Amino acid sequence: MLSGGGSVFGDVKAVETLSPRLHFNMDDSWKFYKGDASEAMNPDFDDVAWDDVNLPHDWSIEGPFDKDLEHRGGYLPSGIGWYRKTITLSPDWRGRRIFIEFEGVFRNSVVFVNGKEVGKNIFGYTGANYDITDFVRFEEKNNIIAVKIDNPDTGDYRANSEGWWYEGCGIYRHVWLTATNPLHVDHNGMFITTPQVSKAQASVRLSSTIRNDTKEKCLCTVKHSLYKADGSFIGSETVENVAVPPQFTKDIASLFVIDSPKLWSPDAPYLYTAATQVISQEKVLDAHQTTFGVRWFEFTPDKGFFLNGKHLQLRGMCVHHDFGGLGVALPDRANYKTVEEAKKMGCNLIRSAHNDAAPALMEACDRLGMLVWAETRYMDNAWNWVTDAVLLEQCPEALRYLIRRDRNHPAIICWGLANTAGSADGVRTKHLQVFNDIARAEDPTRPTAVALERNTNANANGFAMVTDIVGYNGGGMGIDDADHRNYPDRKMLISEFSSGRCARGIYERVKLSEGVEETLGDGRVIRLDGKYLSNYDGCIRHEKEWRHVAQRPWLAGGIIWSGIE
Repeated sequence: MLSGGGSVFGDVKAVETLSPRLHFNMDDSWKFYKGDASEAMNPDFDDVAWDDVNLPHDWSIEGPFDKDLEHRGGYLPSGIGWYRKTITLSPDWRGRRIFIEFEGVFRNSVVFVNGKEVGKNIFGYTGANYDITDFVRFEEKNNIIAVKIDNPDTGDYRANSEGWWYEGCGIYRHVWLTATNPLHVDHNGMFITTPQVSKAQASVRLSSTIRNDTKEKCLCTVKHSLYKADGSFIGSETVENVAVPPQFTKDIASLFVIDSPKLWSPDAPYLYTAATQVISQEKVLDAHQTTFGVRWFEFTPDKGFFLNGKHLQLRGMCVHHDFGGLGVALPDRANYKTVEEAKKMGCNLIRSAHNDAAPALMEACDRLGMLVWAETRYMDNAWNWVTDAVLLEQCPEALRYLIRRDRNHPAIICWGLANTAGSADGVRTKHLQVFNDIARAEDPTRPTAVALERNTNANANGFAMVTDIVGYNGGGMGIDDADHRNYPDRKMLISEFSSGRCARGIYERVKLSEGVEETLGDGRVIRLDGKYLSNYDGCIRHEKEWRHVAQRPWLAGGIIWSGIE
């Protein structure tokens, strides 16, 4: 049995009859302390006086609100916090590889097991998976998992924050414990693509990365299978005599054909299931599965976006990772609610602005039928904490993690790599090229995208020339027409309409200041009028913006900023 803090994760024997891979949720029964405790990683540390919490957990939302915290989204505090959890592993687990996965910790987290550091993650939105096999004890003794979070509050949000919105603090997404045999499907190691799709027939390529964590070469058989949504069997393929070198991986692929496939779309989000088994001496060593969809799509430079051969105007909203007063520690139901409400309003696309979205949101989009612009946060060094070393070494790995985690979601139609127009000196253009190359290598089936801000001339510095799709923030910034004329092969959409903020009860413009003029990087001069926008004016503005898209068939659609309540 595996337990922790009085909670029981499951009947191991019952799980083993279904799969040799054991997978448990680790959300219950953690201890939490807001503040620093220098010895809290040690197994004998006394945490009796700490708070009892369940995950997901956001300590920032607990307040107090402070008007002097204007630099932090939500006027709420950050700081240092510690989490601890006690688990017991049965001796029967000896010989397995033990992994702990954190979907999201905000931020600068360090994970300890039994007093030893097993890994750290500087990023707040990208998850992390740690192999803790060499740190745990399998006897009937407790194992102590400790997590330190250091999200400092310096008064300069660019020095430590990752965004300018409310970000929260804590282990704000799910935690999972997985036990596998040493020969197993690697973490995020299944990749399903559909090279050819039509209404009559679809080809499905299933590739699995098999990892050998032993010190000897291993021979095995890899079996791939496909199933319909109701669980009925479609077909399988077996690859025998697969030799996996010690402490290494090997990719094995199979190709299937589905006749008369049910195509995934926002109106009919049909999901198939792919399964991989690793077999040795007629014994199943590992079994893993994932859902996927069959569909094809295309962005065009003159007619917009097409899904399964039909034109579809993209009508989207940008969303952050919070949910109103819940903060960022969301139950899965909140992510489903976001998608449900978006669909009611006529949306068919969500842009995860500007960060790796929660796995629960990706799942909701797959199952409810919502397209996704999946965005990463870490392209450039606009934030002071992103040094050149971090940018060139760790940020690309964060992008790889995101793509490998989410590449089987049929909802995703592009990888958003940046939310800026680059830099005048062209340095960020080089950074974007690195990210673009990574995205194409990790997932050649989807286009890359960028959302251009107005801080510089993205055509002059080459930033707008890198990705497959170019989005325009600020309702087109008045330059989408010129760019379409000058770059007729560019695939374009409006990645952000102007903000929908307005003041309830205000029915005429209210002047707040004399206003100032600002010269943009491309030479345009805009006037900041410093006025509240009335409800009426807000509606008129959005009507004009959607008219702008409707009159330009070469725009694939538009995404409103932002989809908050």
